[in-house]
Amino acid sequence: MAAVPSLHAAYPFLAFLFARRFFGRVGWLMLLYSACVWFAIVYIADHYVVDILAGLAYAAAAYWAVIHAPGWFRGLVDRAADAELSADPRDRRVPLRRVDRRALAHGAVAVAAGALLLVSMAQGFAGGSSTPLFLVPWAVLLAGGWRAAAGVLSR
Repeated sequence: MAAVPSLHAAYPFLAFLFARRFFGRVGWLMLLYSACVWFAIVYIADHYVVDILAGLAYAAAAYWAVIHAPGWFRGLVDRAADAELSADPRDRRVPLRRVDRRALAHGAVAVAAGALLLVSMAQGFAGGSSTPLFLVPWAVLLAGGWRAAAGVLSR
């Protein structure tokens, strides 16, 4: 079982609320998708129905907070907003990003080292895959991927 509130239920419902607001009657189709997600997470025993109800309340509160936010909160959010995300979508210019090649290289080396260590441990090195040490190559692999992604997404 997963946690309360169910974010599996909350996010599609939040998407429905915004789709209904911005697309009118067509946005109601998102409610059908939301209902399918709710059915699925109960059917596969990932959440109880009460988790879904808590997720819906959470999404409704988040929607209300965004739509009816006080002026000081909107100013805070506007200052924190990414200029590229807030840009006019009709602007066809692709924003230029600087790739941090050093961080990308560090990440690639860590991913390769983690993969090599993972394969060697699966073959029996350092106790094999039945020891808690088998988590180390996974951590190196994930950290390398994170570092490489930070290099690509840097400004």
